[in-house]
Amino acid sequence: MNIEEVLRYNPPTSSFSTTDENDNNESQSTSKPKRLRLDDNPTTSTIRVGHVNAEEIDKLLSKTGIEHVNEIDSETFKRLILQLERRQLKNQEMRIKHADNPTKFMDSEFELFDIIKEMHVISTQPSLYDTAIQMNLLPQLLGLLSHENTDIACSVVALIQELTDLDDVDEIEQVGRLMDALIDGQITVALVANMERLDENVREESEGIYNSLAIIENLTDYKPELSKDVKPLLLWLLRKLKSKSPIFSANKLYASEILSILLQNSSDNRSMVGTLNGIDILLHVLSYYKRHDPSTADEEEYVENLYDCLCCSLFMSSRNLELFIQAEGIELMVLILKEKRKKHSPTDVRIGALKLLSHCFSHVADDPTAAQLITTLADKFIEILGLRVLMPIFLRPSSIIGHVSGSRRRKQAALIDQIEEHTLVIIGALLKFTSRPELRDRILNKFIEQNFVKTERLVELHLKYWERLRQFDDRNKTTLSNQETVEQWFLIRLNEGGLFILQLIDQIIVMISSFRWESSQPSSTLSSVEYSIKQRIHRLLNMHSNTQRNLDHVQVIKSIVTEYIEEKNEKNNQTQDDYLLKCTQSF
Repeated sequence: MNIEEVLRYNPPTSSFSTTDENDNNESQSTSKPKRLRLDDNPTTSTIRVGHVNAEEIDKLLSKTGIEHVNEIDSETFKRLILQLERRQLKNQEMRIKHADNPTKFMDSEFELFDIIKEMHVISTQPSLYDTAIQMNLLPQLLGLLSHENTDIACSVVALIQELTDLDDVDEIEQVGRLMDALIDGQITVALVANMERLDENVREESEGIYNSLAIIENLTDYKPELSKDVKPLLLWLLRKLKSKSPIFSANKLYASEILSILLQNSSDNRSMVGTLNGIDILLHVLSYYKRHDPSTADEEEYVENLYDCLCCSLFMSSRNLELFIQAEGIELMVLILKEKRKKHSPTDVRIGALKLLSHCFSHVADDPTAAQLITTLADKFIEILGLRVLMPIFLRPSSIIGHVSGSRRRKQAALIDQIEEHTLVIIGALLKFTSRPELRDRILNKFIEQNFVKTERLVELHLKYWERLRQFDDRNKTTLSNQETVEQWFLIRLNEGGLFILQLIDQIIVMISSFRWESSQPSSTLSSVEYSIKQRIHRLLNMHSNTQRNLDHVQVIKSIVTEYIEEKNEKNNQTQDDYLLKCTQSF
């Protein structure tokens, strides 16, 4: 319900008021309100500047010839604050006196609503924020968040959202002091309590939820440490995402963004999400998109946020990884990857599933519990026939990219690089952590079947990323000597030059070249010599070496993997990775 829709009479003279002759032409709501709200009263009131957006204000002022309201000074602002206090007290008294007759206190409610709207003028004057703090305006506003009338509470939320919007102000110092005062007043707790009672099916209350989330985002941008101790907020966010109706909304999109921020900023929040059954909830929400495509760009972003929330939750959390396995998260991701999408569908839902699997297998395995979990993941992935889904993607990464058109064409190359990285992370982890010989043989068989097509693809990727790294080094020869330390240069090459992906590729090459069949031999008519993946790789590499400055790519691969092992051991202060080193030496 919109209070402006009923404010139809000529306004009294006021520096904050104006009229619109076309008010009577505005559309009326056809739905009957569930309960008495501010706009149920057909009596007179005013349309204040704060009630309408900037475009509407310009139209109104152009008709009346009135110029924009001037900025107010400190004394005028103090009078506004005192007026707010008086109207709040009057409204409380009227509500108590006429508790059984709402029409008796509606006028006082209108007056309170109007003075809150007039407060919006200070959002463009951060110089007055110190006055607001000194005059105890903020405790008044926080108290009004629990007002019985949600119109009043939502109007306060809209005001606070404008006051805390860091994008629209230059005076960060004043805004910072105001935010500190709000934080000291436990604003997050008050906002969550208010959102609990709001109905998203009512437009104004839906806007109240959106503005509340905007305030939380503003506060966490200002102080990321506020992401701690937010259990009530996490509970509300998870319930909002879990709600079935509607499947998607702007508030769900915003809730997913806030949850992602909270999980990125705090390991405690990641642990708490697991405790609150958040892993299962997020997987349940994603399961809808196993067979349904997002219908809009915003819904596509919503799905991406859900994947990001799960990726953050699994980061450095063995307990959440265990919960992910128990909730059959691996099975769901494989099903999403397997599901065919509609023709010309632009969705990248399958890329998100692949990314999440990659994050699972990237879990740090420095402790026995984590290592055992990754082994369980690897075994389960192969047992549920995950290789049948993964290997076609490895051969043709573009197969899981949504329909490419227009601006998306420019992003396709970057998406292919991402997909290649994710598939390589998974394959490498499967080779390292699969526990049973018969499962490892199934991986090796993938590199032998169809006349070694996937082995050839692996060599093709090595050449691609080696050439990319070489060109990167050539373009940046002066960087190391002029600007960066050796360690910084290594990280730049790792992240921007493609060294990270090249390391993944070369590790897989040396591992599959060293494996021997440990169960049954593959059913093939190939000679025993042609079985050898190692010989096939050497042959392909030698063919390329003869055409490119006689570069020995066998030695390049051994060098890349050896450097990786040394860097890993130095960084983690661990003994050498004997297994990988042995594979490298025998390559």
